[in-house]
Amino acid sequence: MSRSIGEPYVIATLPPPFDPEHGKTHAGVVHSLNGSRKRKRHEIVVGVDGESVNVYNVQNQSTTTSCALPPQSYLAAAPCSIHCKRAKPLPSQRRTYWAERSSPKDQKAKIVSYAEDTGKSHGIDDRPRAPIKRERKLGHGDVQSLDVIPSSEERDSPSPVLVSYKSGAVECISGDLSGTRWEYKCEDEIEVEHSLVTDLDSVRRGLLRGREDIQALLHSSSIEDANESAPAILCQVVRLPDRRQVRIHTLSNIGSSALQLQRSPVREAVTLDLPGKFVTAESRFDLNTAAGTLHQHSKGRLTVFDLSGTLPKLVFQSGRKGHHPVDSFARLSNASLLTASQNRLAVHDTKYGSILSSLELRRNGDGVQAQSSLRFIVGFTNLGIVAALRGHDLLALQVGHGLEDLRRPRNAGPLLLDVLGKGKYIFEKVNSTETNEKRRRRWESWVGKVDQFFEHEDVEGLEKLIAKDLHLHQETEDEHKLANGYANGHSPAPLAPWNLLPKHYDPQHIDHKKAVYIVSKIFAWRTTTSHLVIGQKHLQLVLTSRNILAWLALAGYLTPPEIEHALPRTAADFHSSPHVLPGDIACAIGEADASFGLLCDLFSLPAFWELPEVVRAIKVLIDSFEEKDEAQPQRLLTNGGIEMVDDDNAEKSEVQFEAEEAAAMREIERANKLMEAGITRSTAFRKCLVRLQQFDQRDVSSALRAQMSQKEVIFLIQIMRVELANGGWTFTYDGIEDSATGIEPSAEELSLDNQGIRTIAQLISCAVDAIGLSGWTVGLSGDRFVTDDLLHCLINETSAVMEGMFAAENLETTLTEIERTAASVQQQQLRSHKRKRDEPEEQPENAAEATLMPLGGRIDPPTISKTVEARKGRALTARQKSQSLGKYSFERIRI
Repeated sequence: MSRSIGEPYVIATLPPPFDPEHGKTHAGVVHSLNGSRKRKRHEIVVGVDGESVNVYNVQNQSTTTSCALPPQSYLAAAPCSIHCKRAKPLPSQRRTYWAERSSPKDQKAKIVSYAEDTGKSHGIDDRPRAPIKRERKLGHGDVQSLDVIPSSEERDSPSPVLVSYKSGAVECISGDLSGTRWEYKCEDEIEVEHSLVTDLDSVRRGLLRGREDIQALLHSSSIEDANESAPAILCQVVRLPDRRQVRIHTLSNIGSSALQLQRSPVREAVTLDLPGKFVTAESRFDLNTAAGTLHQHSKGRLTVFDLSGTLPKLVFQSGRKGHHPVDSFARLSNASLLTASQNRLAVHDTKYGSILSSLELRRNGDGVQAQSSLRFIVGFTNLGIVAALRGHDLLALQVGHGLEDLRRPRNAGPLLLDVLGKGKYIFEKVNSTETNEKRRRRWESWVGKVDQFFEHEDVEGLEKLIAKDLHLHQETEDEHKLANGYANGHSPAPLAPWNLLPKHYDPQHIDHKKAVYIVSKIFAWRTTTSHLVIGQKHLQLVLTSRNILAWLALAGYLTPPEIEHALPRTAADFHSSPHVLPGDIACAIGEADASFGLLCDLFSLPAFWELPEVVRAIKVLIDSFEEKDEAQPQRLLTNGGIEMVDDDNAEKSEVQFEAEEAAAMREIERANKLMEAGITRSTAFRKCLVRLQQFDQRDVSSALRAQMSQKEVIFLIQIMRVELANGGWTFTYDGIEDSATGIEPSAEELSLDNQGIRTIAQLISCAVDAIGLSGWTVGLSGDRFVTDDLLHCLINETSAVMEGMFAAENLETTLTEIERTAASVQQQQLRSHKRKRDEPEEQPENAAEATLMPLGGRIDPPTISKTVEARKGRALTARQKSQSLGKYSFERIRI
């Protein structure tokens, strides 16, 4: 396998940094510009702090150009160099840019431009010109990168330079550093870790290949900026406090002839959240816009993301535990990359996860690597060469003798035939027995802790254990606690809800074995001791923990197959194997919490709940209105007191009195619970009804018919009728009280969402269909009059709703016409006032004498009636205006 990777060889020896402690070596790729086309050249630009900025040719191993730096200078970012072809007789030109500062932590930097001709002039004066060096101060902040934006306006003029700061700010400077074209400041508190300027076609082919909606948005932006240079795209990888994002921006006002409009020159098009575990350590990124892939290297681990779909997904990882960490990497093609570890180079296939080739680096006699690890810069696929840095040497290594089969069109990836017999290389042979023993001990220790928490019903301890496994950091306030364990003057406070992020319930980072064990402990099969009917409800909730249940729901473990797989196959008091019936999960959750707060919280999460679970949750909420204590028979009320005697009847009367008192206390307690849970139950009802409306109407009708009785379906229809009244749909807009009820709706009742009528209409239709034709024909509970009354009420309320919607449409039409008429009337009034101002004023008979002033003074200026303009007609004025204009005139208005 090593025959496809050659030994590294030295291209050039670099000078060490002037400051050996803080000095660094920065490297970048040289590009060529031909109009708006930007291509990669076989050259490397290397900057050494306090020494020089040099350009090296990788193909012929020569130094192309060099520029000295002041001894006490430090580069803020990797230098940028471009080679421009200009129209004859002008020669080609190379322009190199770098950001220079006086100290490693100085945030005040300046940009330096070094321009030199690389060819001979074809004109009369063919004498070589001296290089031109210019400088310009930059804004306050750490510079992240420098890049040149291709511009097709003027081929001979230098293209603008884009300066990206780590704070998210962007500054566009003219190519000759003569001025700043525009500046953009980011309002979010972010840290830019990688930025790249590319063209719109590359983004369409790769990065946004599956996002036609974003492509349409970018296309509209390019149409608006049609008079400017070719549209450019800015891609950034930013780090937030809890995650990383890929942000794609469109750049406008790039060319020198672009107008400075009021809109922002940097407009965000799309934001993508990177999946997986968030690592706070500094990372190195490589974004391939044409293929839609992003490579991340952090703490010895290499991760490849595919960004071409609707959501980013992780496709490849290297450097996990048990293997040597990855020191550096270089992308060879769309589906292959080269990695370097302590003593080994390897070519990985990111599609199948195999290793196509490897090379063991040379060691000394003691078995220790003689030199430091490689730091790759870039790979040139057409040459089969990868450039790298090692110490103060610029190296190159040949890669490709065994990789010719990968050089096919970009759209075609590696085939399965390419990776057969090329399995993953095992870096170290570890003792599997010892590893398994350690895993078994850790598992037994974790299981023991969980069992202990469930035995003592310690919800707080269990949540802390799982939060530690999920790496959830909760900020808790330190309170002074007494000997009894409670805070001074406070009762035990409820547990704080977890702030669950997508990385916490991502299936790729969840320990499936632990999650299944938690499910097997938190749920259980019903027994005869639970005082519930085993044949109807098979599942019960053992321990109530809102945080754990929310985590399981978001992770996808609160489903009948997952729970049935986690629980034992057999159970006591069951003649056959128990099963999780449709709706058992919602039933168990609703019975575990009488206040329905847990049910409301779980159904408010952005998790998927199946249709039977939603219907059963509504059934549980409906049953809560009609709870009755069937254990105690209903007692008759007595008119008057109870006679007290001293025989056995007295004892019976006392027992009867105590029973009545206990029943009354139970009724009072039940009423208090219903009052306390009223708002929560109402919220839970609305959440369940909104979820129910999202399913197909036929499926909803079938589920209601299968899981609810006719009485419960009628109760659901009554709830929908109440929602109609509360939403104000059955009332008119004239403010007159309803003649039948005499109830006037309040302002709060009429301020609900207008989109709720769609949900109400669909659910009423489903409930009516669930009862069926036979149910409506026979009558509800065998009573024909009750059925007729309900149908009559539904018809009247539906008619009232339709009339109200018709009145609302008429009102909207009337208001629109009034607004339109008011605008036209206002314009007519303005024209009439203007006409009155232009009309000549009537002069009185003695006006001439009134205007005379004593001692021969001048009279007033002539009035409008005496001027020529007043005697002109409208036709003459219009003709003069048209003659004053040119024959042809074009004007483009940009907004």
